[in-house]
Amino acid sequence: MQSEIESGEIQITQLKDKLTVNMVDRILFNSGEAEVNKQGQETLEKVGAILRSIKDKQFRIEGHTDNKPISRELQAKYETNWELSAARATHVARYLLEKTGLDPKLVAITGYADTRPVADNAAPEGRAKNRRIEIVLVPLDAVTVAPITVPASVTGE
Repeated sequence: MQSEIESGEIQITQLKDKLTVNMVDRILFNSGEAEVNKQGQETLEKVGAILRSIKDKQFRIEGHTDNKPISRELQAKYETNWELSAARATHVARYLLEKTGLDPKLVAITGYADTRPVADNAAPEGRAKNRRIEIVLVPLDAVTVAPITVPASVTGE
């Protein structure tokens, strides 16, 4: 994975107890597609081998896009960037689960579309940085969900 990091195709950042693996879309997908391409499969196998050894984290797989609307020809498949970002995150998760043995209990999928840019969408270089998959490693205890009691006034009961 060192060559991908050196070329800028993969970036790893840490903020407090959250580690993020950021992969630009061009190493994972063909333009306008959500299925992982051959280069992406090779990259995900390397990433998956590392993730599989981590037992104390949950893996949140996040899809991101630029702010350009989906082209007319792609709208039959992905109506908006929301659908494309979610589909890409789903395909990455499925590949990691099926091909690298990642534990499905530790995986969550999110599509953010263009709502969390990391660069200015005004320039092609910025849009390229915004089209990405991020795998965010968060502590297991940070994602524990407590049941919510809905008041009767809300449910109508």
